[in-house]
Amino acid sequence: MRSLIFAAFAFVAACDSTVDNSFRVQGAGLQLHSAQMDRNTENQSKYFNALCLQAGYSGPCAPAPNVSASHTWRLLVETGYNDIDFRCNTYLTWIDSKRSERLLVEGTSNAISILAAGLLKGTSASADKLADIALALGFARDLYDSYQSSILLGLEGSTIKEIVNKRRMAHRESFRNVTYDSRPDAVFALQRYLSICTPQSILTDVNSFSRAAAGGETPPLAAEAAASAQMLGLQPNNPVTPPRRNVAAVPEQSKLFEGQGFSERDVAVFQLASCIDVDVEVGPATLSSVRLLEQFEPVMDSSGRISRTEWDVLRGKMEARPCDTSVYKNVYENYAHGSDGGVAAINALVAAGALDIGFRNQPFNGPGVRDALAELRQRIGPSETFPGLGSMSGQLTSTLYQRAIRN
Repeated sequence: MRSLIFAAFAFVAACDSTVDNSFRVQGAGLQLHSAQMDRNTENQSKYFNALCLQAGYSGPCAPAPNVSASHTWRLLVETGYNDIDFRCNTYLTWIDSKRSERLLVEGTSNAISILAAGLLKGTSASADKLADIALALGFARDLYDSYQSSILLGLEGSTIKEIVNKRRMAHRESFRNVTYDSRPDAVFALQRYLSICTPQSILTDVNSFSRAAAGGETPPLAAEAAASAQMLGLQPNNPVTPPRRNVAAVPEQSKLFEGQGFSERDVAVFQLASCIDVDVEVGPATLSSVRLLEQFEPVMDSSGRISRTEWDVLRGKMEARPCDTSVYKNVYENYAHGSDGGVAAINALVAAGALDIGFRNQPFNGPGVRDALAELRQRIGPSETFPGLGSMSGQLTSTLYQRAIRN
């Protein structure tokens, strides 16, 4: 009992009385400018500079306010997602570790303080300069406090991981076609993604999933992710939703991969790069995408499934290039010609005389390009059919491309 009283006292004493009184008297407050705003602005700049380095730039790369550079903002958001994934995975691992300890209260406050610093700093060489980067995204230090986290320690670990992973996958799917035109757009997307891994969000999700499962309904995870994306002007695809309780889970990985050690995330990575629905179910569209890859990827055999050796070569590039379905229509277009929207491929077809010179420097979704590809296929063939992928008439495949280049 004495240790519990001491822990409670320590928790209360750790609270910032100035901040506490401010919220108690003023609520959110009416003063627009504060010292915290200046700190947030500085921290935000530090964070984006760090993301620039992670993305491969040699220095700051965030565009000026009057510069249109949606590609750079998208790259920074995708890099930020990967950075947040690392922090979130560290947090989930910490929860697992603490759940295994018999003495829950002892050392919790100290552990939480270390967690908050580690989660917000990461492990980069410049971590000491980035201690407050998440504060710039609107998160307070006491977000990961001992009260919230101690509740999580009582929950089943695999449940937490499943919910967080499904929500992250749903978010990425809903935001994958977003065009980021400014820093506020990028910050909004990163805020929503980071919030998935906060104790409050996890607790809310667990409660929602429990209530929904009791009634045999899945919670509105897809609708929430879609609503967030629509705030940036996107009409998103339907993201992944978890299965209902009491429904037998049938492993899908063995239909796509050969051997052991593959996860649902591996299936999702492949589907996301293949320009098909990310449902973690291996159906005709997924298997047809494998056949498309086998046509041109030298490392692959013709088994219709992906081996460990093949996946070690494919995964990195697929993770780095999720498909934008407004530009690419299949995995070959995205994987083989996705770096420039298809401009180089179209120019090669023009140079070979397969397409009219008027299409030079046009991407796949340029004016009339899809119609021209459909006419080219009708003229020289082949007539290809891939179950689950729909009509291939206006799509570029390896077979069509090679035949047109050689003619």
